[in-house]
Amino acid sequence: MEIILKPFQQVTKALEGNSEGAHHGSIWETLPAIEILLRHIEKKKEQHRSHPYLATCTNLAWAKLEKYYKIMNNTPIYGAALFLHPNHRFKYFKQKWTTKALKAYQKSMLDAIRLLYNEQYAKTSFDSAIDASSEEEIEMDIVRSYLHAGMKEKDEFEAYLQGAPTQLADDANLYQWWATAGSPRLAQMAYDLLSIPAMSAETERVFSGAKLTISPNRNRLTEDIIEATECLKRWYKAGY
Repeated sequence: MEIILKPFQQVTKALEGNSEGAHHGSIWETLPAIEILLRHIEKKKEQHRSHPYLATCTNLAWAKLEKYYKIMNNTPIYGAALFLHPNHRFKYFKQKWTTKALKAYQKSMLDAIRLLYNEQYAKTSFDSAIDASSEEEIEMDIVRSYLHAGMKEKDEFEAYLQGAPTQLADDANLYQWWATAGSPRLAQMAYDLLSIPAMSAETERVFSGAKLTISPNRNRLTEDIIEATECLKRWYKAGY
């Protein structure tokens, strides 16, 4: 039984981190984690198929994992977050979704991620204000505007999709990578998705910490002071 449950403990510990730098607890790790457990339980189902007790346990565990795996695939967020990890991009789905059933989902997953980008990020404007402190600079800006007019804008999504995976260390800060990627719209999508924690463990820790802050001797603290205190505490522990 311990051998069967050990991967569940390991996955839980891996995903309950505070997701600093979008690793060890970020939502992009959720899909691979579920797939690891599904493959693990499938092996145990075969191994214990004649056991009077473990056969039932492994079958029920697999059914529950399969249920939530299908729910996860009904929303593009989990796949999109994994796609936005520079190490994996869409290569992950091509390498891991190799069974006949999963291969059929490759295109629909890519289409869903693309649709999410098109609807919420593709039309975002990042035009910076022109600091024209002289007539010469104004004239140059007019020239640049004329030269750039009508030029086809780079499709950030397609460029990233066709690009080769980037080999980053496991503890690399993904936000810093995206800050220098030269794709502001896709970077905004990455900031939004990669900052989502895989679990609510860190949020629960904040609630527990707030309970210690609001002691009987501090019962007149207002919401803004409590919020500021908890933020300062977390920033201090994070070394900011």
